[in-house]
Amino acid sequence: ESFLTGISEENPLVSVEYGSDLFISGKKKNSKSPAEPNWIELLGEGKDSLADYLTSQIPQSGLDPREVWVIKKLIEQLDPNGYLPPDLSGFADRLKLHEEELMEAIHTLQSFEPAGVGARSLQECLLLQLTEKDKDDFPLVDVLLNNAHFHDFAEKKWKHIVKSLPGATLTDIQKVFDFINTLNPRPCSCFSHEKAAYVVPDIIVEHN
Repeated sequence: ESFLTGISEENPLVSVEYGSDLFISGKKKNSKSPAEPNWIELLGEGKDSLADYLTSQIPQSGLDPREVWVIKKLIEQLDPNGYLPPDLSGFADRLKLHEEELMEAIHTLQSFEPAGVGARSLQECLLLQLTEKDKDDFPLVDVLLNNAHFHDFAEKKWKHIVKSLPGATLTDIQKVFDFINTLNPRPCSCFSHEKAAYVVPDIIVEHN
């Protein structure tokens, strides 16, 4: 009892209550009911993962086996939002990839849906999505997303941009900002919205 009490004081996930029964982590002895979830079914329940979805888009022709292999390895490097690491030099060294080979694989991956997947930065993610948008009404969008102005644009230092761009107005920049807000900075986040996981205790102690 002393040991369990000490653990519960250190670990917020452990709860010890004394009475006719001992509870640990909210699980009571002999508390099963018809409504209690089946843990095996819950753990086995799922949907297509981001990796599965992207792998299904790999072209069935036009790529040799090595190119397919490199793309699959890149997919493994994506974070839950669909971003690649900014620096892939270590990845290329481990796989003994030439720079041209790596860039071709990245460009192929970036052509997949959802738009923006495979980006290595927020700036690149937005630019990838803009290729599928009608930008005719926003002539400044490409200018504001280039390396010279993106930082100031993102931090809303728009007066500084107006001074350096003849003919640009704050209204023009605001319109571009509103347009950019229609894009998704986390294009693959929908794949991480999984069913809530149930906590399964590692140890259950029953007091008889």
